[in-house]
Amino acid sequence: MTTYYKGGVGKEDVQFGTGTFLRKDKDYATVQRTQIHRGHMPRKVVPKTAAYEITTEVGEYTFTNESATGSVTIKLPSAVSGKGPFLFCIIATQTFVIDPQDSDNFRDCVAGKYKSSNIAGNKLKVWCDVAGIWEYDYDLVNGNWDNEV
Repeated sequence: MTTYYKGGVGKEDVQFGTGTFLRKDKDYATVQRTQIHRGHMPRKVVPKTAAYEITTEVGEYTFTNESATGSVTIKLPSAVSGKGPFLFCIIATQTFVIDPQDSDNFRDCVAGKYKSSNIAGNKLKVWCDVAGIWEYDYDLVNGNWDNEV
């Protein structure tokens, strides 16, 4: 089943890296595949099935857990102004953990605490505007992402 997002992408588009998404008309019939504007989705899709630390990438990457058979933790780089965006999309129904450095935090979390979800189709886009703080785009958050307590 394809999930449709207003101004976003369906999980199949991330999975296959097509650069398009399916549109629906007023009767909810699929009408066409439409080219995605660069701002809708980072350019490079990187599937991960094991723990991974983002180091040299500077942004515009989509990380998925496609084909993962267990939990996958992605460690974010230090939150430095201008880093990102990074988009995280759950393809496999396995826990996907987005973990900041110990001294960094998400806007709504305590320093060093992660966000996680295990629901296919959920996505989270993060970037850094202010050193030490990872922001996320409310328009591109799909589903519930739990905060570590």
